[in-house]
Amino acid sequence: MTLSITHTTPADGTFSATGAAAWNATHSLGGVVEVAQGGTGATSASGALTNLGAYPASNPAGYGTGTVTSVTGTAPVVSSGGATPAISMAAATGSVSGYLTSADWNTFNGKYSVGGALGTPSSGTVTNLTGTASIDINGSVGATTQSTGAFTTLRSTGSTLLGGASGFEQVRINPVASRLQYILFSANTTSNIQKIGVVGSSNLGINCETGSIRFCTASNDTLMQFVVNSTASAVNYVAVTGAATGGSPVVSAEGSDTNINLRLTPKGTGTLQFGTYTSSVITQTGYITITDAGGTSRRLLVG
Repeated sequence: MTLSITHTTPADGTFSATGAAAWNATHSLGGVVEVAQGGTGATSASGALTNLGAYPASNPAGYGTGTVTSVTGTAPVVSSGGATPAISMAAATGSVSGYLTSADWNTFNGKYSVGGALGTPSSGTVTNLTGTASIDINGSVGATTQSTGAFTTLRSTGSTLLGGASGFEQVRINPVASRLQYILFSANTTSNIQKIGVVGSSNLGINCETGSIRFCTASNDTLMQFVVNSTASAVNYVAVTGAATGGSPVVSAEGSDTNINLRLTPKGTGTLQFGTYTSSVITQTGYITITDAGGTSRRLLVG
């Protein structure tokens, strides 16, 4: 530490109160505090920073002396190069990474909202859609109409509901764990039969909880061809069995009862039609027992 003191001597040579005041009024203390003593060892800011190690001794002013000579970019960032480059990024496409345009953002943002349902895609095909939750698809799928969209796989661990709003579904598919068979719907050309079948060793059941099962040849149910009416607690039923070449198809009564009649009932005054009538007299050789619509036993003579 370096100190310098300057003062004036009292005029009368004595250190009186008046002299002391004069001595103190002209007294000054100057110098620097060295770094080792907790100071900066300098009287300027740059000198202090240099002594404290903030600036190198070779550059006490603390200013940089280097220059930028070249700037490059890593895709999708692009640099024009040189000391003063233009930095840019192209818009992203289906094959090139880049920034998201506002138009693309609005399109993307309209597809899905957190916790919401899928939006309406303007184009494309859903090729695989799996999950355990409910998935609602509204509007078009694939193009302008739903018929042009395509699902190659639609799988769910729960029930799959198709068509209509919630509670008004048109088709419900309930999964069966470890199933070995499944129902197959096969379309065909105009001149061939469209098919509904079962793949695997199993029967195909068509069940109706209430009402009847109707087979029609018109979309509006006006051309009724065959009806299966429901009977509560039914145990007996009709079986139809085909036959190979040379055999006869069979319509039979089956069920849990030991003896079961097979009843054919015409409507109103209608009658049963069967066989071919031949005008002649034959000798009776026996008869066939039948029961009429009223339940009375009858005999048909056989010659």
